[in-house]
Amino acid sequence: MPINRKIGSNLTPQVELIGEWNKTRTLLHLLPKLIKIGSLKGQQSAAKHFRRIVRRHIRNNGASLGWAPLSSAYKKSKGRRGFNPDRIYYASGSYYNNIKVWRRGTKIFIGIKKNVKSKSSRSSLTIGMIARILEYGSLTRNIPARPLWAPSYRDFGGGKRIKGFMTWHIRNQIFKATGVKAKITI
Repeated sequence: MPINRKIGSNLTPQVELIGEWNKTRTLLHLLPKLIKIGSLKGQQSAAKHFRRIVRRHIRNNGASLGWAPLSSAYKKSKGRRGFNPDRIYYASGSYYNNIKVWRRGTKIFIGIKKNVKSKSSRSSLTIGMIARILEYGSLTRNIPARPLWAPSYRDFGGGKRIKGFMTWHIRNQIFKATGVKAKITI
C-alpha cells in the first residue's frame, strides 16, 4: 500500500508586512501625480538655468563663443545711435529682457515669444526675427552668424543635464510627499 500524505493542508500562511507599508501605499497612490509634478518642476528649473547661461553669453557679448568681430563701420553706426558697440546682443536690452521661460500645458518653453516687438525700435522686425538674423546671419544685410542658442545649450549640458534636473525634482517630490527615497532613471 502506497503512503500518501497531503502536504500543507492543515497549514495557514500568516503574512506580516515588514517595513513602512503606509508610506508605500501612499507612494503607489500618488506616484503618477508626483512624477508629473517633479518632471515639470525639473524642466522649469533646467529652463531657468539654461536661460541664465544664454543671458550670460549676451552680457559678455559672446566672448567665449568665438563670434566674428564687428566691422568698424557697424561699430561707428551703433555708437552714433547711442549704443555700446561692444555689446551687440544687448544694444537696447530688448532681446536680453525678452528671453522668457513659460509653460503651456505640460510643456516648458524657453526663448522669445512670438510677435514681441522692441519698445525702443521703429523697425517692423519682431525680436524673434532679430534673434534669428543674429543666430544665422544675413547675406543681404551683411551680418555674420553669431550662434547663441546651440552653443549655450552645449554649455548647459544638453539633454543629459535636463534629465538630471528632472530626476532630482521627481525624487524630491516623492520624498517630500511620502518620506520614501526613490531611485529614478529617465
